[in-house]
Amino acid sequence: MTEPSKKEAMERRDPLVQEVARELGKNVRALRKDQKLSQERLGYMIGTGHSRISNIERGLVVIRLSDIVKLAEALGVRLEEIIDLSAFDPVEPPAADPAGHAQL
Repeated sequence: MTEPSKKEAMERRDPLVQEVARELGKNVRALRKDQKLSQERLGYMIGTGHSRISNIERGLVVIRLSDIVKLAEALGVRLEEIIDLSAFDPVEPPAADPAGHAQL
């Protein structure tokens, strides 16, 4: 097993990223179980192993958008059914001063 990159290590410590990963994992697990698919079968369908599916379902990995698309296709669902970002409010950008410069 290879060491995570610096970026991956930082993402794993980010609370928002962790929350999104856990929520995505719960959704994947529910959809997979509803369709009576094993982790092994779903992994085969998207070209990965059952251990990766297990890690995704437990929110232990930061999954790429391309993998989310593959999961949606394999499960026959829309992306929104796997990852619903509407619950996550974006951070407000810094207010601008009268000259239009962002204030930090």
